[in-house]
Amino acid sequence: MTIKSKIKNRFRSMKVTLAVAFLVLSLVVLLIAIGLETFFNFQTQQKVIASQQQLIAQDAANKVKTFIQEKLKVLEATAKFGNLVNASKEEQKLILNKLLGIEPIFREAILLDTQKQELVKISRLSSALPIQLTEQIKSDIFLKVSQEKTYISSVYIDKITSEPMIIMAIPITNIFGDFKGILMAEVNLKFMWDLLDVIKIGKNGLAYVVDRQGNLIAYSDISRVLKGENLIQLRQVAEFVNGSEPFIKGDAEISQGIRNNRVVANYMPLGVPDWAVVAELPVLEAYDSIIRMLLLSAGIILISIVLAIVAGIYISKKITKPIIKLRDAAIQIGEGNLDTRITINTDDEIGELAESFNKMTLELKKSKKEIDEYNSTLEQKVEKRTIDLKLSEKRFKDIAFSSADWIWELDENRIFTYCSEKVEDILGYSKEEIIGKPIFDLIPPKEVKKIEFLFSETSKSKKPIKDLEIWILTKTGKQICLLTNCVPFYDNQDKFNGFRGINKDITDQKTVEASIKESELQYRRLFENATDGILILNFDTGQIIDVNPFALEKIGCSKQEIIDKKIWEIIIFKGSIESKILFQEIQEKQYIKYENLCLQVITGEQIDVEFISNVYFVNNQKVIQCNIRDISKRKFAEEALRKSEEKYRTLFETMPNGFYRSTPEGYFVDANPAFVKMLGYDSKEELLKVYIPANIYVKPEEREIFARENTEFVNNLEIFRLKTKDGRIIWLEDNAKYIKDENGKVIFNEGICRDITDRKQAEEKLRESEEKLSTLFGSMTEMVVLHELVFGIQGNPINYRITDCNNSFTQITGIQKTVAIGRLATDVYQTENPPYLDVYALVAITGKPHEYTTYFAPMDKHFRISVVSPKKNHFATITTDITLIKQAQDAISAKKVELENYLYIASHDLRSPMVNIQGFSQRLQKQIDKIKTILEGCVLEEEIRKSLIEITNEGLPKTINFILSNTNKMDSLINGLLQISRTGRIKMVIQKIDMNHLCENILANNNFQISEISAKVIVDDLPDCYGDKSQLNQLFSNIIGNAIKYRDKTKQLVIHISGQIQYNKVIYSIKDTGIGISQKYLEKIWDVFFRIDSNSSESGEGLGLSLAKRITDKHNGKIWVESEEGEGSTFYIELQKNEFTE
Repeated sequence: MTIKSKIKNRFRSMKVTLAVAFLVLSLVVLLIAIGLETFFNFQTQQKVIASQQQLIAQDAANKVKTFIQEKLKVLEATAKFGNLVNASKEEQKLILNKLLGIEPIFREAILLDTQKQELVKISRLSSALPIQLTEQIKSDIFLKVSQEKTYISSVYIDKITSEPMIIMAIPITNIFGDFKGILMAEVNLKFMWDLLDVIKIGKNGLAYVVDRQGNLIAYSDISRVLKGENLIQLRQVAEFVNGSEPFIKGDAEISQGIRNNRVVANYMPLGVPDWAVVAELPVLEAYDSIIRMLLLSAGIILISIVLAIVAGIYISKKITKPIIKLRDAAIQIGEGNLDTRITINTDDEIGELAESFNKMTLELKKSKKEIDEYNSTLEQKVEKRTIDLKLSEKRFKDIAFSSADWIWELDENRIFTYCSEKVEDILGYSKEEIIGKPIFDLIPPKEVKKIEFLFSETSKSKKPIKDLEIWILTKTGKQICLLTNCVPFYDNQDKFNGFRGINKDITDQKTVEASIKESELQYRRLFENATDGILILNFDTGQIIDVNPFALEKIGCSKQEIIDKKIWEIIIFKGSIESKILFQEIQEKQYIKYENLCLQVITGEQIDVEFISNVYFVNNQKVIQCNIRDISKRKFAEEALRKSEEKYRTLFETMPNGFYRSTPEGYFVDANPAFVKMLGYDSKEELLKVYIPANIYVKPEEREIFARENTEFVNNLEIFRLKTKDGRIIWLEDNAKYIKDENGKVIFNEGICRDITDRKQAEEKLRESEEKLSTLFGSMTEMVVLHELVFGIQGNPINYRITDCNNSFTQITGIQKTVAIGRLATDVYQTENPPYLDVYALVAITGKPHEYTTYFAPMDKHFRISVVSPKKNHFATITTDITLIKQAQDAISAKKVELENYLYIASHDLRSPMVNIQGFSQRLQKQIDKIKTILEGCVLEEEIRKSLIEITNEGLPKTINFILSNTNKMDSLINGLLQISRTGRIKMVIQKIDMNHLCENILANNNFQISEISAKVIVDDLPDCYGDKSQLNQLFSNIIGNAIKYRDKTKQLVIHISGQIQYNKVIYSIKDTGIGISQKYLEKIWDVFFRIDSNSSESGEGLGLSLAKRITDKHNGKIWVESEEGEGSTFYIELQKNEFTE
């Protein structure tokens, strides 16, 4: 690599560096200036925005306050100009009707006297649903209004419409200013919503009204007001609720708005009423001018960056041009061009540097010439010495190459510096691989320390190493043994330089020596540890040469006592064979064996032995080896075996289990009495004649199949069926084995068996039962899962494990059975805590079943779950996926609520024009009366008079009566619809109901009608139930009222009320002797507006039974009827015995 290329690799342009530095400096100055300007502009803009928000909130508050004050003025005008003090009750009603007609915001108007008694009440609602004024509210109103002050209540949410309401009240005085009463109106604040829509807060801002509790009472989104939403979490609302003064800060704080966006907001209290108007402006709109200023600043920065880059490049070029000339000249000099000259016409430091470069080049050129002359003479001397060295080196290489050993040289660090080619034959490494490698890389780790110590001592003593055996690792990892000879060598200053040596491979020699040693060791170990006595004798003399410990133990002598003794002096064989004669026989035959000899040793003890001797050579000399085996224990065992066989035969004949032995050809060769009895034969002899495949197996091929499938079994437990003599099929449990000869051929089949026919029949019945259960378990559409509790260290349940589940588990949850079974619930359902552990643990521990409905969020499913405990600490869940049912129910409920809202709004909106129709009809009747009076004083033609009289006396009154009759009917229908709507909308208060007390109150309210028609009412002792007291009162009142209304006037009415408990339900019955209901109408009577006979004088609006059905549905109950036309009806009502939730 040239100098120029090296410079380029680490080169960094000064021109670029200077340009970048100038750009960064310019950019920093510009950013600081613009940042400061932006900061101060932002501070100023915040104050401007705060002032604007103050004015906006104040303006919105004034409009809302003016709206409220206008409604108070309407009430004051009504009280002042309507002359309510002196007006009659009818006139007062008319005035209040006009008030409600003029101002839709008023839902109800009430006139109170000085004693707090209601004089007149006019409402847009059903007369059954007025506002309820408690004594406390009346007292608060009178306390303030009696002091000639107006009263505005706090906001409350109507339970029926969920709309925000307030009560306004003003004093009524006479012309002298005396307090005569109170005019009070219930005001619907939903009409204030239109006012807020008109208020403009910038382009995208908004305003809303809250009360002192933070409740939203007016806002453009009506649904949020109807929900009764509380906004105390918003900063501006919280400040108003906590009583903080608005606009106390000089800046416009950014906070969360009602639409969950970032806004600049402030509020303005109204004073009276105790509300506040909150004005919000989106942040982007509020800080629009600052954002535009920031964009302008960004544009200025970009332009400045471009100008700074241009200026930086120009200045850097100006500065770096002479420096570049110096660099190029230095590169040429470095490449050897010493004639290079640098020309820079400047009077500064760079000019002086160029002149110094030129002088240095002349000096370098002179030095180079002198070096070239010296090199030419040096090369001649080196060439002569190199020729001599090469000749010496060739001699050494020839010697090393022809040697069968490995020659090597190490430096002072024990690293190879030379190696002969023979190393590849010995170690497998090439010469090049060895040179440069430390010798200790080739020595096993456990030998390194020893060899290093030896080398170190040798280098100090300067003595050679001779015939050292070293184990070395070859390239393949194999260890070989090398015989090493080496000497240390030193330089002229007697400094140690390393070792030179030669290695010879002696691995094969070491292997042979080790094998011989191992063989001798094994023989001696076998000789010493043999459990037979061994004597080694001189073939010619019979003297004992060697003896093992076991023989010494049996003979009873020490080794010194019997060595060199003749065998017949130590051992005496009793019987027909003498020891000396036995020795002679060994010499002649050179091998003898006696299986049972009685031997007498020196101690006089007699031993039964097996005697074997043979002759062989040791070191070219014959010796005799005598093996003496003690067979005393074997003979004892043979005697014990004989006795055992006698016991076995007794057991064989008397044991209850069957024993048999059969041949491969298919005949029994032995059988005990129990086996003969199992098969139903009279004797063993009779059974031995039977051909097994045809007469014992149910089917002949079964034996072949059995034998084919069990070719090698030993002590296998098998179950199979056989046929008895009389044809019965029995089942046997057989522990059988094959008995084979020395060639491995099966000669017998032997086994012990027992009759398990009764057990097999029981197992078959159990299998059929389990199969039915398994089929049911697997085909159930419900999810069935078996579990066991998992307990913690302290013995409390901490988890549960799934032990089994059916196919529906996978279909419903999507979890495979193989994944679920055996795993913990937290792992299967991927939850931190096991689902419903408390419920399941209670069932598993107590055994008490439980049923509940739940929503399981991880699966987004609804389930109905029944939990039972098959045994302690185990439980099973039967789960039905009711997600679709729940979704349908939710959809129906939503539609039901929507319909109820429509029903209420429609009924509410119908009432206002109806009230006007009633009022103006009454007013029209008065006008007709005035016309009659005027006609009496007028002189008209007789025909015209008669026509007018007919119109005023008959036509108009008839028309008015028709209008009033229909409006009254419409009023009844609207009241019924409102009652139905209210039943569905109002939340029930579930409590325990004393039904005896409830029925007493209902009958007391109907006592006049019951007495008037001489009806007889029988009430049994009624069980209590749970429910909403008001709604159950309405339910039983409707049924009892219908019994009175639709009675049979030809006979006495008898009403019988009773009740009984069935499981967790209570069923009440109300039986009457009325006119009854035709069978074809029994399903339709629950429909809204259905009437059996609409022309009947007793016919109602068709709402009572419909309302009763809705009430029982809300109580998770049922209502049905059994009736016979002309005989009467029995209504059954099913309610809850235990507490429940709506």
